[in-house]
Amino acid sequence: MDETPLPWEYLIGCTYDLKGAKTVGLKSAESASEKRQWTLFLCIFAAGAPRVPPVLIFTATTGTKIWEREGHLWDKRVHIEFSPSGWMNEGLFMKFILQFLVRIFGKKRALFVFDRYRAHLTPLVIQTCRDNNIIPSLIPAGTTPMTQPLDTAINKPFKGLVKEFSEELRERKESLEGETAGKWSVGQHRVVTTEAVGRAWEEWHLSNSRRKIVIQSFRDTGISLPVDGSCDRELKIKGFTPEELIIGDWAWSEEEMGYGTTEVENTELPLAEDPLVEFRLQDE
Repeated sequence: MDETPLPWEYLIGCTYDLKGAKTVGLKSAESASEKRQWTLFLCIFAAGAPRVPPVLIFTATTGTKIWEREGHLWDKRVHIEFSPSGWMNEGLFMKFILQFLVRIFGKKRALFVFDRYRAHLTPLVIQTCRDNNIIPSLIPAGTTPMTQPLDTAINKPFKGLVKEFSEELRERKESLEGETAGKWSVGQHRVVTTEAVGRAWEEWHLSNSRRKIVIQSFRDTGISLPVDGSCDRELKIKGFTPEELIIGDWAWSEEEMGYGTTEVENTELPLAEDPLVEFRLQDE
């Protein structure tokens, strides 16, 4: 899973008009809207199946009044949440795990791969994963562009679809209602964004070639490869040639593998009541 920002508008740096027009007006973004963003939260499964919906996090303390006013207009293919910052927090992450992952897997063992964002690493989150037989796999800081499937192969093309549908929806709405970008309310931005994300999600999973991209990205980064090392030759880490990759064995120590220690001495972590301790990397 991964969180990624979505802009209010995608109009910066482009303009358009009917073919043959002698004068083309500049279409600019609403005041300060180019700096405003939502958060798109995607959880992708190694088999490529859409088992949980995309999540949009909007900015509001609770969102209760917004729900009452415009919730019926939001796309039903998208799950909506709110936070004061418009970003993921511990409460929303916990809610996602319990509402979606636990319902899907029950008590079956599952590997849950995510980055080291602070809301993902609280003791409560780690303990909840443990209690439900979910194994957290933390991506080391600074390596997500190379080892996170969403970053390596999915986020960019998916956001491209969202951009395409957002522009199409805005053009259609402005054409029908005679509205201009400068008159758009925050609520209208939200409604269009939910529909664009919903359409992009459906379009993505209707394509067999995109499903193959998801499956391949998990194998390229080693997440879905057998732990016995039989398919390690399939690893494709961006920026590294196959010869530069040192393939370790998760069951062996570095000394047993015969290539010494890392730059920072890896000593045995002390026992502690903090359930997060054993998941922390000694990278400081």
